[in-house]
Amino acid sequence: MNEEWARGRILVMPRAGLPAQVFASILKEHDGKARKIGQSNLYVVALPEYTEEGVLTRLEHHPHLKFAELDRVVMPALIPNDPVYINEWHLPKIGAPSAWNITQGNGITIAILDSGVDNSHPDLASRIVPGWNLYDNNSDTSDVVGHGTSVAGTAAAISNNSIGVVGVRWSIKNHAVASHGHYGLWLLQYNFPRNNLRS
Repeated sequence: MNEEWARGRILVMPRAGLPAQVFASILKEHDGKARKIGQSNLYVVALPEYTEEGVLTRLEHHPHLKFAELDRVVMPALIPNDPVYINEWHLPKIGAPSAWNITQGNGITIAILDSGVDNSHPDLASRIVPGWNLYDNNSDTSDVVGHGTSVAGTAAAISNNSIGVVGVRWSIKNHAVASHGHYGLWLLQYNFPRNNLRS
């Protein structure tokens, strides 16, 4: 949550049915002046500057108030310009746009445990770091079926670049760990990054 707020102001909602005079009296004890927001039952309460935290401490559990809280600064969510973003319903569902205002995953490296990754994909190429192919026991992590590339893009496609899709985290790097077709290799794949890969 954003730690910035409007100085000398809080948001207050009285409980339903609270007489206006009682509400005004509660606020007057703290030199508060209320202004109703539209047709709602929410009020912006002006207070002497730098008293909002102390007043809030006394009002947030007041029996006649539904809630009292700081009037926090709300930053607009970062909206990427990638053309497929409008179809990626899952990103807003998990709160990704709000998280992007805080971080895009700088300094993080993940392992994609799948069928490999297309190292030339424009949304992934600059984010791929050397991985390993467990099936062929070599460094060729080319994607043989496409699934691993899709997974890598979902997690970490380069975003806000007007190309393709948006990844959950825009700036992380991908280790590709490829294996295909054999259950034993899939099991081995889960321990491989921990034991062998370093960013």
